[in-house]
Amino acid sequence: MNPFTDISFLIVAVFSHVLIVSTLIQAYQLLFVYLRLARYPLHKKSTGSNHPISVIIYARNHAQELVKNISHWLAQEYATFELVIVNDCSWDDTEETLRQLLITYPQLKVVNVPIDDRFKRNKKFALSLGIKAAQYEHVLFTEADYLPQSKKWIAEMQAQFGEKTELVLGYTPYPKGAGFWSIFMRFDHFFRAINLLSFALKGKAYSAYGQNMAFTKTAFFAGKGYASHMHLNYGETDFFVNQHANRKNTAVALSPSSQVRSTKKQRYADFVKEAFTRMDVEKGYTFGKRFRLASVNVSIGLFYLSLLLLLLVHFSWHWVLGVYLFRLSLQYAVYFKIATRLQHQHLHWALPILEPIYYLHNLVLKVVYLIKNKN
Repeated sequence: MNPFTDISFLIVAVFSHVLIVSTLIQAYQLLFVYLRLARYPLHKKSTGSNHPISVIIYARNHAQELVKNISHWLAQEYATFELVIVNDCSWDDTEETLRQLLITYPQLKVVNVPIDDRFKRNKKFALSLGIKAAQYEHVLFTEADYLPQSKKWIAEMQAQFGEKTELVLGYTPYPKGAGFWSIFMRFDHFFRAINLLSFALKGKAYSAYGQNMAFTKTAFFAGKGYASHMHLNYGETDFFVNQHANRKNTAVALSPSSQVRSTKKQRYADFVKEAFTRMDVEKGYTFGKRFRLASVNVSIGLFYLSLLLLLLVHFSWHWVLGVYLFRLSLQYAVYFKIATRLQHQHLHWALPILEPIYYLHNLVLKVVYLIKNKN
């Protein structure tokens, strides 16, 4: 008996089953998880309770952005809100810039966190001071280099607060740019947004965009704020959401008017650094949330591996192509509407090319991360 024939038969037997199982897992994710995001209403009727809101803007070395963007934040069409700017240990002209802005805009509230070599302070410490300084029960967060896409941003975010709602998770589209890496990073942002928002709608929120989220001070202080992870220099949003979010107290805002967008262009080096930080953060997730995210990534990786191996051993390409097109058609049906509402129009059409590159790239980053931590 030819040993190569035996190996080919074994590969076909194993990976044809792997392909079917991974495709079924993906079909479940698309139809029972991601479809929620595609069907979720963009606009929610106001509850009639227009809560006063404290908008907390985090800044570190953002003097130019503060001068440029202050009028946009203050132009929000909302009855009662205050602007709290948290200056976190800036060493540029941010503090002096804020002094000048206070003369022009006396309604601002500024929290300065000075540099102190004796005590190690991080973003969580600065945000905690901002929350304590906030006048109102409901607090809405963004950062100095993010701009609302509408004058109704505050109104749209607060409309999600219901009787039991304590957290509102907003969305931040990725800035457009030219070149392959810009498209690739937008694609990465799109895929992560699908998981983040879909699981939140399913009642299994595990993260949020810290540049566009709101919660109540009562919820923050009831859970002792960031105390349990204050020693870590990352994960202020993820750990907070993991600790406090549940099916009943968390809402999602998807309307284009509820979104904020970054005013700076992200470099690839920043993208890689952020990816490594996410890997650090994910180690702190509960087993259930890590398993759900892993099932998505592993099933897609096995899907492409099975396709490749079955084609290499010359297994029935008609059958393999049929399975591939079945999954691809489901993806297009679900992703088309999601891409439009998340302002990633036309990007999903590059799915057949970008998706395998995306997961191969993530695998390489994961290996580099593991080697880096081992050393």
